Amino acid sequence: SCPGRHQCRESFAEALTREAETLHAGALASDEGSGWHLTSAYLNLADTLFMAGRLREARAVLEEASADHRAGIRHPWLSVLRAELTFEAGEWEAADEMLASMPRGQVGTSLLNLNLRRAELALGRGDHASAHAWIDEVASIGVTMDEPQFTGVLGAVGAELARREGDLDTARRMVQDALDRFETCTDDASRLARLSAIGATV
Repeated sequence: SCPGRHQCRESFAEALTREAETLHAGALASDEGSGWHLTSAYLNLADTLFMAGRLREARAVLEEASADHRAGIRHPWLSVLRAELTFEAGEWEAADEMLASMPRGQVGTSLLNLNLRRAELALGRGDHASAHAWIDEVASIGVTMDEPQFTGVLGAVGAELARREGDLDTARRMVQDALDRFETCTDDASRLARLSAIGATV
């Protein structure tokens, strides 16, 4: 059981509530003329829709963000999320072009996020050498990072790569390490489910 009043799983109704709150935040940001806050609202709304399984709507939000001059800051997270959703839609060549067009010099969480998407694409194509290179770089950059959006994806991609190569011990370790780094009661149920599914497969 989960200690305190926190919930270990986010229901679909809660996801919709977050969507409504994000829409409200976007409207406030627009009224205040804050480019970054509006960009952040677009990002969080698209991600919430994606995590709720509403890929088409999530992509529509990002297309709207790309066309909205009020968003101001062209944050790399917008471009990377757009590439991620394009990959999820099966449009791998387009996703590859998006990732390849990212400006050089990304740092911190922006670089982590970008390289995770590169690793997923390489893994999808069976390019294990490239997937290893991206995963190793992510692991070295995010050694102290405990957010599920990073550790969960890294654990899932790394474990699947090890599983394909027949290294089940490493695959198990990567899943367990990622689970250990998740918050005790994370509300990121989708990424937890993905990691757990890989663990069950291993």
